[in-house]
Formats: sequence, C-alpha cells, structure tokens
Amino acid sequence: MKKNRERVKNIAGIILGICMFLAPAFLVVGTQILYSPIDENEAISFSAHFEGMEGVVTRSDLWYVGFSDHESVTVRWNKSEVIDSLASVEPGTELTVLVHPKSDYAMSIQSEDKIICDFNNTLEKMESERKVFLYLVAGIYSLFLVVVIWTVLEYGRNKRKRQTAEKNRKYCQM
Repeated sequence: MKKNRERVKNIAGIILGICMFLAPAFLVVGTQILYSPIDENEAISFSAHFEGMEGVVTRSDLWYVGFSDHESVTVRWNKSEVIDSLASVEPGTELTVLVHPKSDYAMSIQSEDKIICDFNNTLEKMESERKVFLYLVAGIYSLFLVVVIWTVLEYGRNKRKRQTAEKNRKYCQM
C-alpha cells in the first residue's frame, strides 16, 4: 500500500514537472511570434472607411474597430487613446491602418489629419508586455526547477527509508 502511494507521488511529480516544462515553452513561442518587434515597412498596410463608434466592439481585453469596406482590426494596446480619438472621427472617414503581420493587431491607425494610434507607442507597449511574459516564464521555470529538485530529493529519501527498513527486517529475522 505504501509503495503504491510513493509511486503515485513520484508519477504525479513527474507529470507536474513535464507540464511545468511544456507550458512556459508554449508561452515563449507564442509571445516571440505574436509580439515580435517589427519595422513600419514590415507591417501590413490598408486603407478603409471607419464605421463609426457602433463598429467598436469590446471582448475581454481586446477592442475591435470595424470598417465598412474591410474586416475589423484588433486593438490590444493604447485602447483608451484609440477610443478617445475615434470618438471625434466621423463615420465614413478613410483611415490608414498598419497591422502586425503575425498577430493581426493594429499597430497604427491614422486619418489624413490625425494620428489615432501611434506606431512607436504601440511597439513600446507590445515590447513591455513581451518582457512581462518572459519574466513570467522565468518564474515558472524556476518553480519547475524547485519541483524537480524536490522530487529527486524525495525519491532519494524514500529509497533510503526502504533500504533501511529492509535491512532492519533482515536483522530482525536473524
């Protein structure tokens, strides 16, 4: 019975360790792809006509800006700045939008006379969020290392206990 409990603990430790190793790896890959820094000339550029504020939809942490002649774009950073600026833009106004090629997030939105979402501000905020994810991953990997060390030490301690108990059993049988 005790052997089964120890075996279950060891297996649980191994499974937890594997999960703690794989989860941050997905985070690192995702953030490196979605939040990769780009130059303005690498962004996808298009011009479209703004639908008006009724075309601005929010879901979770993202805002979607709708256009009458193009699919909506996602605004992840500078949301309050974008919404405040869009409130003064007339429906039907042609806007030029720069979109990140891998994540499809709006990097810059501007009309002929007004910058609604600045490319450089967006890039800075994107980079800072990317760093936060990397720090989070470093913390998770540190925790992973602690779990692995704990599991190895626990396994060694249990093995020594079993060996001592076996020796005592043999000694008592003599």
